[in-house]
Amino acid sequence: MDKNKRLLFGILITVFIDLLAFGMFIPDIQLRACEYAGGEGFLVGFTISVFSISQFIFAPILGKISDNIGRRPVLLVSTILTTLSFIIYANASTLPLMILARIIVGISSSNIGVAQAYISDISNEENRTRYLGLIGAALAAGFTLGFPMGMLLITLGKGSPYLLGYTACIFSAINFLYIFFWLPESRKRELMGNNGKPELNPFKKLSKHPHLYPVFLIYFIGAFAIILVDTTFMQYAVKYFYMSRNEVCAVLFMLGISAGLMNGVGVQKLTMKYSNEKLAICSMPIISASFYLLPVAWPWVPLLLTVLAMGLSRTLIDTCIVGIISKNIDKDNQGGVFGITQSLTSMARMVGSILANMMLAAYSWGPYVLSGSLIVVNICLAYKYLIKDRKYESAREAE
Repeated sequence: MDKNKRLLFGILITVFIDLLAFGMFIPDIQLRACEYAGGEGFLVGFTISVFSISQFIFAPILGKISDNIGRRPVLLVSTILTTLSFIIYANASTLPLMILARIIVGISSSNIGVAQAYISDISNEENRTRYLGLIGAALAAGFTLGFPMGMLLITLGKGSPYLLGYTACIFSAINFLYIFFWLPESRKRELMGNNGKPELNPFKKLSKHPHLYPVFLIYFIGAFAIILVDTTFMQYAVKYFYMSRNEVCAVLFMLGISAGLMNGVGVQKLTMKYSNEKLAICSMPIISASFYLLPVAWPWVPLLLTVLAMGLSRTLIDTCIVGIISKNIDKDNQGGVFGITQSLTSMARMVGSILANMMLAAYSWGPYVLSGSLIVVNICLAYKYLIKDRKYESAREAE
């Protein structure tokens, strides 16, 4: 195994453990926050969205810091914060404590952009999208296994977050030890320390890359549409499909498996034959249709087919859009730019989580119709800017 493949394996292990610990909390957060908030849509959405508010603020900061001092120190410190947040969550018997834990883990989870920058450091233009696909597979695998594991731990803990929190804490501690002893620095020393101060305003950082505005807009709209579904589906399935929590987790497990397969195998095969732009726009009608169908896709066979289509298409779109951005940014600014994409995702989450839960309380089908319609908008934008114009490529060549 050559050096780059060893480094790739190392960061994939790190991301997998990080998302395994994170995914374990998702079922509990949606349902217990609803219980603590008395079913009030705004409070449920806010409890979910504080994670994203923290990410929105800190993702570009951590990304730029990693450009200056290296990826490894940022990954180590963020993992310590993650461990602390899980300890607080384990003892969170009230809504304010749950919110505090979510704020801290939101700050620490801003390291996903740093992990993507790590991948960019060890890859070239030919294999970068495939490597980013593998990190997406690690994200999906950790997230997928975290769902059923989280439900099992909540069941064993008789509804208490204590066992869940401390189990996740152990995983996070293992992650810290792995980074400390086995994950080397990926950024060349001569590139550190000369990239300026971290930009506190992600929109100001975004303004430095005007040639990518349309691509960032497509990325944001896609993330917003996905958040509308992700933050409401468990509640919707329990209330309107009369599914148990374990049954919903089984469906979400399938979603994660399909996403992992696409990232681990499908992306690598498809990007060898087709451009990122063509793959992204061809996947958009599929995910749009799956969003429209989701609230009426019952019983089991229609639901599973819809979830399968959603998992495959959303993963391909996300990986291809990130690949387009990465290929059009120079090596010195990869960390900061991936911080921008993470901030855009966080902004989508913090607004989308609140809006989706308020819509769910008023019109149960609302989040899914809106998400499908947003993807239709993205299809139009993608055709104009990714297929027809592609001005970002000529702008990059002129820099």
